[in-house]
Order: sequence, then structure tokens, then C-alpha cells
Amino acid sequence: HISGFRSALTRTTNTYARSKNLLKEKENALSGEDVREGLTAVL
Repeated sequence: HISGFRSALTRTTNTYARSKNLLKEKENALSGEDVREGLTAVL
């Protein structure tokens, strides 16, 4: 469950960043570590 949550969070963040032109199409996507750094989630 944890790996699925991490994967979904990374994928969703990258999709959002591309849709808002925060990441260009040819730029590397954010890594999971980049996305989760400093993030706290209560499940």
C-alpha cells in the first residue's frame, strides 16, 4: 500500500506540473524523492 501511495503521489505531481507548464515536455520528471521530501501524510 505504501509503495502504491508513493507511486501515485509522484505520478500525480508530475502530471499536474506538466499541465501547469511548471515542467516542460522534454524535461526530466520529478523523482519520487523530490516529491516526498519534507512531506508528511496521515493515512
